[in-house]
Amino acid sequence: MKLTVSANDSVSDVLSETEAALNGVAEDIIHECQIIIDEFMANMKHHVFPATPATEWTLELEKTQTGVTIKFRYAGKKFDPASACGYVADCPIERRDIGGLGLILIYSLSDDQHFNYLNGMNEWTIKKHF
Repeated sequence: MKLTVSANDSVSDVLSETEAALNGVAEDIIHECQIIIDEFMANMKHHVFPATPATEWTLELEKTQTGVTIKFRYAGKKFDPASACGYVADCPIERRDIGGLGLILIYSLSDDQHFNYLNGMNEWTIKKHF
């Protein structure tokens, strides 16, 4: 399933479509996938859309026999989530800016992550195993 999401799309609508696309998958896996997508949407609305409000991004969900693959794709300057996640995790809490923990949550809920940047497109692939 592939969704195109824009700045004014509601989180609840996207999460409902996610639940429908993952029909037949265990409830806890669906819920963790929804948390991952919710956190990604929060980051998009906070960091990407204010700078480029016309930006749309795509969400692809694929069920396999071994798990779920979530792929986020959007145009913009290169942003590798692993680099930001490492900074937040290593920074003492008293020196940390507000935010950044959503990326750590996404990493903790997923089993594999891969980031790619090509021709102005960020692509972050996340896998959740059964």
